[in-house]
Amino acid sequence: MKQTLESAPDLCRIALWQHPRFTSSPNYDGIGKLGPMYDLLYNAKTDVLLVGNSHHYERFARLGPDGQPVDNGIRNFTVGTGGAPLTDFAAEPLAGSEVRNSESFGVLRLTLLPGEYSWEFLPATPESTLQDSGTSTCVRAES
Repeated sequence: MKQTLESAPDLCRIALWQHPRFTSSPNYDGIGKLGPMYDLLYNAKTDVLLVGNSHHYERFARLGPDGQPVDNGIRNFTVGTGGAPLTDFAAEPLAGSEVRNSESFGVLRLTLLPGEYSWEFLPATPESTLQDSGTSTCVRAES
């Protein structure tokens, strides 16, 4: 992974894997298990980490390796809203959790451009309560 990141062009970077490193779900604690890979992504100025596994939607602010919001961090998305029964969150969200929803099925549309990216949650049904969209510049574009 380190070699791939070092040889990648200087554009927006996105990573995908199964389990969340940070989640407000009481059912999973990935902080220790995924730390070394997250550190590599952070040091390579990765912009987005997209994960599933937890069956709900959660978007975080840009996070550093310690899970605290930082300007040059990785924006974490958990999108486990594809059809399995949705699961609830803990009573209190983790630091940096900006949007949480465990009631809406749907998908996330990511648009990656040189220097910026945007996201939009597309609900599966019209009665969905979840509306989340935004745009951000890429970490490398800000350097």
